[in-house]
Amino acid sequence: MPSRITPSSEYEESSKECGLLRYYSVSNNGFLPQREPLRRLPHAYYTPWEAILDDLPSLIKQRRIREVVDSTQVLSTNKLHTEEEWRRAYVVLSFLAHAYIWGGDKASEVRSILGKY
Repeated sequence: MPSRITPSSEYEESSKECGLLRYYSVSNNGFLPQREPLRRLPHAYYTPWEAILDDLPSLIKQRRIREVVDSTQVLSTNKLHTEEEWRRAYVVLSFLAHAYIWGGDKASEVRSILGKY
């Protein structure tokens, strides 16, 4: 029977594992963030991104995703302030880029707009 005063070898092993998990920034949610991700970007400025994402399945089905993305104003990231907002923006833009590339009859490249600014 294990002693109540000295930790068992199972406890010591578990304690070491917890230390390793903290070292590698693994939270109680595994590799997911400690807090639940944002469902939408909070600033109204990013409504165009969220609106496209809301309608993404039908835009892909109708083969209109490229037309809609091409007609959308380029938005700055200056209004993203928290890590959660940056993560949400990353997810939104990743979905839009994937849909843009694969949402037509043939794969497309995403045009660079960096030279315009």
